[in-house]
Amino acid sequence: MNYRNTKINTLIIYLIIFLLSITTVFAQKITFSPETLYMGKIPISSKTVRSFKIYNTDVNNLDISSIQTDNAAINILNNPGSTTLGIAGDITIDVEFIPTTVGPFDAQITVESNTTNGKSVIPVSGEGLSNTTPFFERVFGPIDGGNLGSIQQTADGGYILVGSTPNLDDDEINDIYIVKTDEFGESEWTNIIEDEDRSEGAAAVVLSDDGHYMVLGNTREENSNHPDIIFFKMDILGNIVWSKTYEGSNDESASNLVKTSDGGYLLVGVVDNLVPVVSKDIYILKVDQNGNELWSKNYGGNGGDSAKEVINTSDGGFAIIGNTDSKGAGDQDIWLLKLDNNGNLQWDKTYGGSNRDGGTDVAQSPDDGYAIVGYSIELIDNARDMYLVRTDESGNEIWNNAFGESYQDGASNVLIVDDGIIIAGSIEVEILPGSREYSDMFIIKTDFDGNEIWREQFGGDGGSEGASEMILNTDNHIVITGGTGSYSNNGSVYFLNLTSRWGTLGISDYEDPNLPSEFIVFPSYPNPFNSSTTISYHLKNDSRVVINIYDILGHKIQTHLDSYQVAGPHSVKWDAKGLAAGTYFLEVQTLSNSLVKKMMYLK
Repeated sequence: MNYRNTKINTLIIYLIIFLLSITTVFAQKITFSPETLYMGKIPISSKTVRSFKIYNTDVNNLDISSIQTDNAAINILNNPGSTTLGIAGDITIDVEFIPTTVGPFDAQITVESNTTNGKSVIPVSGEGLSNTTPFFERVFGPIDGGNLGSIQQTADGGYILVGSTPNLDDDEINDIYIVKTDEFGESEWTNIIEDEDRSEGAAAVVLSDDGHYMVLGNTREENSNHPDIIFFKMDILGNIVWSKTYEGSNDESASNLVKTSDGGYLLVGVVDNLVPVVSKDIYILKVDQNGNELWSKNYGGNGGDSAKEVINTSDGGFAIIGNTDSKGAGDQDIWLLKLDNNGNLQWDKTYGGSNRDGGTDVAQSPDDGYAIVGYSIELIDNARDMYLVRTDESGNEIWNNAFGESYQDGASNVLIVDDGIIIAGSIEVEILPGSREYSDMFIIKTDFDGNEIWREQFGGDGGSEGASEMILNTDNHIVITGGTGSYSNNGSVYFLNLTSRWGTLGISDYEDPNLPSEFIVFPSYPNPFNSSTTISYHLKNDSRVVINIYDILGHKIQTHLDSYQVAGPHSVKWDAKGLAAGTYFLEVQTLSNSLVKKMMYLK
């Protein structure tokens, strides 16, 4: 053996490895945010725009030679062609999606540059929907993040949404962020209201009698912790007509408002109370149609009390839902206050036990009672559930119910519809046993006795979604605005119109022509699951129903149900205990049709 040659060959190998390591260390780098673009589900011929940033994360210049798409439905609105990014430089690229066909859509954006491989790919996905129905699922918002937590339908059938967005060019303060859309959720105009010396955000919006937009928000000076309330009127193009700031001697912040019978507005929020002890109270402020203050009142005790939502009641007064630790059963309880039209307290009630409970929204039912939603924390495992309370017209509790899994769930909104109660919020998702990494938007419908009719969840992988506000539009469709972290690094707006996708809501006589004519089977929930899952379906007609369970090889392992059922919504629970973890298939058969859904069982 020639040891000299072997030694030389070894040295050559080490030299190659060293050179490769140098190449790796000094390779030009490029970073995208977000790394993928989900454009949502929108009607064909409608459009949506999302943005992504290209960052130079190396010490050398990043030379971009081209940015190209592989599908005509994707258009780069501000394509720079070739450009150079210096050290720590970045560029924002706006991407427009206009679906031309119904169905899922996948494409990619290719960026050619002086990186090591020369080409980088950004996956793009979405879905085109029939433009005969106003269903949509949209993701939008500034590249640096933003939220739109309040929504109202406008006189033209579209929507006005208000919230806030970070202003990273001005010491990371917030600006007011407002979007006007058409009936399909497509943005018609966007307005960012900024003051370089103040941090501001919009909390709620309502329509004035003349069709303009009344926006309630909060403002504070930069580097200050002392907020004040702002209230302004905008015309239908987003121009400010007038603006008022309410500066009290203590800190005030607003959360919600309603129109009053005399054409004015009732604003609610929180105020610091320094006498007799430092505490927080519920704050209500009555203003006329021009924002002039008429009177204000405080309600609270020696603890921390706050208002979340206010509604008009059938007797011309108001109901406020909030939280209190000044009274109740212990820790923090849900607090419902009933006021007359002059803001005088008629009665108040607390709900919850010795654990921590929180109220987020309230709706009045046709019998003049109330449905209250929020959360309740269990003392045993510190899990938080969606919490629903039903009361009579005097606020006396009739029943309560909790929904969710043994994790961190909560309800943010409630609606009363003709045949039940709909609540929305978020539910924490367990990917693997003991591993809970993100939350999905979660919607449940119950009857008036709190019995669950169906449930659904929305969201992507790796990020969290939740509902901020839910309304019933003039077509009796549920419209929700919320937030998403699955489709944006910094968080974006998640905006959905839901009714035309399901026949089970009981609030619309619309039937989607793309749905099966016989019946609908919804994805089981939860899925994946680690013990049991709920199977929900809707029969168009009375029928015999057979539910079979199959393993991954197609072997039938169980007939879970075989019975005759009447038309309407149905739910059954399937328990997989005793079975091996893995993929299973659910088959629901009727007399004339069958549908199959996939389920994942995790132990």
